[in-house]
Amino acid sequence: QFLTFTTPPNLQAAVAYGLAKDDAYFAGLTTDMTTRRDRFAAGLRRLGLGVLDCQGTYFVNVDITGLGFADDEAACRTLVERAGVAAIPVSAFHAEAPLRSVIRFCFAKQEAVLDEALARLDRFSRSRRSQFTQLHE
Repeated sequence: QFLTFTTPPNLQAAVAYGLAKDDAYFAGLTTDMTTRRDRFAAGLRRLGLGVLDCQGTYFVNVDITGLGFADDEAACRTLVERAGVAAIPVSAFHAEAPLRSVIRFCFAKQEAVLDEALARLDRFSRSRRSQFTQLHE
């Protein structure tokens, strides 16, 4: 997210190719992405996470306080290291007064990848709850 993005000529050619496709292609893509988004968001909600509704994006924003985090950068780093799941800290998109309690996950992935991410997040969440319980017994 900190890289500078450009519009290379090959990408422009790909966009032109895509725009020439039949409307049925885009209807199918919309249905597929909506299904993935809804399925992934429902899985995150089952894990007790606060999922913010989204439209027109490939990302689901999640309130990380349900995972016991107060800082989005620390949460993302920990999720990669301990759960094997990557997310993006929303604070990276704010120049001033960043929101630190929300991260985003990309759902434009194969369903098996999304299912594995949910399973890993579930294991991670259970592990954190177990550690918390042991500390307070």
